[in-house]
Amino acid sequence: MACIRPSVKWMLLLACCAVGLTALPSHGDIISLIAYVSNPIYEDDGVTPLAQGSIVMIFGSADNQNDGMSEWSPGPPPIYNPYSVQGDDIYLGTVYIGQPYYYDEEDNPVLGTFRSDMVITWNDEEVEINYLYIRFFNTPYFPPGVPVEWGTSTVFEATVDFGVVNQDLIGNYLANHTNVFMSIPEPSTVHLMLLFGGLAAGMGACMKKSQGTKQAGQQPPKEACAS
Repeated sequence: MACIRPSVKWMLLLACCAVGLTALPSHGDIISLIAYVSNPIYEDDGVTPLAQGSIVMIFGSADNQNDGMSEWSPGPPPIYNPYSVQGDDIYLGTVYIGQPYYYDEEDNPVLGTFRSDMVITWNDEEVEINYLYIRFFNTPYFPPGVPVEWGTSTVFEATVDFGVVNQDLIGNYLANHTNVFMSIPEPSTVHLMLLFGGLAAGMGACMKKSQGTKQAGQQPPKEACAS
């Protein structure tokens, strides 16, 4: 890794510290989410469950309204960012159909379902999340310019019990909308912290290398000889 001048290094270090301070969580409680659907999510025909690997995005909101996504380009046809939110809604994370499935009482996997066990968390002093909903897509990725079937759930009240929200989002929904999407993931606190950590580690290694080079160039002092 190429080293940079000390003045530039200090400027970058200050910028990294600013990012790190905004990314560090406050002293609120960390809420963990267990989210799943106990019934299938279907394709537009209402019969075929979404295939394994289909994308499901989980969102939170302060109120009981799904404010929808925003346009990336007005088109025509209009192109949407599937990760985007409006109003007080917040993108929490992405899970996938069948990774893993929800299992019924007889321990059989229910096709067209998902279960997300505490892989999504948030700090209740940083964000206000009182309700949850999902946005799902009949695709494992977003091919550029290709229309994708999608749908959304109803909005559910999120009840916290000992730092955990255990939410059955029911299912029996249809991917009955069709639009073109441009996939631009929303930034999160975790991503900002990883960025800060990587920059700080790289700068630390660079500074150590520079100091080691200076020390290697210094000659040890000569010792006085007794006469």
